[in-house]
Amino acid sequence: MSLTKNEKGGYFIAACGRAGYSVATDDGVFQYSPKAEVEALYESFNPLPLAQTDAINLINQAAGEARIRYTTNSPGQDATYQLKLQDANAFKSAGYPESVIDDYPFINAEANANNTSGEDAADFIISTANQWKLLAATIEQVRRAGSNAVMAQTDWSQCKAAAQPFIDQLELI
Repeated sequence: MSLTKNEKGGYFIAACGRAGYSVATDDGVFQYSPKAEVEALYESFNPLPLAQTDAINLINQAAGEARIRYTTNSPGQDATYQLKLQDANAFKSAGYPESVIDDYPFINAEANANNTSGEDAADFIISTANQWKLLAATIEQVRRAGSNAVMAQTDWSQCKAAAQPFIDQLELI
């Protein structure tokens, strides 16, 4: 066998490089060495799993960017949101006890920051969390549907094209 062109994309070129093989295109002619080893690798090489992984990573990145448009991206902020929601649910379940608001530090902080009552602060936190939950579920649905569409591909060269409509959807969220 003699390779005249590479139909397995950059994934094959990268695999050759990792194996220590030389592969290049010189004036449109595919050149490689050592000949037998590169040809054997070409015969057995399947770029599909790598292309699927790359396409799914693009979808995951778009999902992350969609999430970041609606949240604060700083260390510990996710934990803070969870603690605020726990505090808000506990304050509400206790009947909005304004007289012991100091026992609910995140409710107290939110109420003071917004010059409002503990009840309004707790309800705002719960409402915001519920809105985020719906948005996060939408993002996750698109992300998972995109991943499934990519995994259904049998031709490595179609993986990015299969991912693109889902990336476009995520960019609109």
